[in-house]
Amino acid sequence: AGHLVTPTPQSHSNPWRDDLQLVHDVLAGDPSALQRFIDRMNCVPAILSHCNAQSRGVLTDDDLADLAQEVLASVWERLPDYLGQGALESWVYPFCTQKYLNTVRSWRRRPHHSDISLEAQHLSDPGPATGDLLATSDLIHKHLARLEAIQASVIRARHFDALSFEEIAHRLDVPLTTAKTHYRRGLDVLRSYLGPHLQQDLA
Repeated sequence: AGHLVTPTPQSHSNPWRDDLQLVHDVLAGDPSALQRFIDRMNCVPAILSHCNAQSRGVLTDDDLADLAQEVLASVWERLPDYLGQGALESWVYPFCTQKYLNTVRSWRRRPHHSDISLEAQHLSDPGPATGDLLATSDLIHKHLARLEAIQASVIRARHFDALSFEEIAHRLDVPLTTAKTHYRRGLDVLRSYLGPHLQQDLA
């Protein structure tokens, strides 16, 4: 294996300095940091499930579980590339969407048989959601990066990690009412950014 170059934590002004420090500690072999990182990577199956739901359930639960392992392996391999220019979940999101779309394209090239499953039938006519998924996710993450850091963190935790507001408040160490307030304000701003581009309501 090649030499891993650990990222150097940036200045205090970086809103994602904690995520950058976490990655730095993981690559340095800190066991507690590794456990926190593993907890954060629970976003991967949630993101893949979201992708699958947008594509009308093309992949089975077993397929998604296998795909999650592939994504996590890719994330781990590329972890030294994380530079703290966005939240960890934002950095991981394209890994998920690209792997998902590649898998769907691969399945579409397989020959169809008489005993084809319902999931495979969906692949013959997946609808516009699959083709638009990557562009939509890129658009959302582009505008999430424009929000206040805590607002973006709450929205990511709520929608990508599928956390309750109580869990979000605990993760961010803020009162429950504060977490809910940042969520609503962040959604309002995000909707104003996305405008007609977002066809599905986030709430």
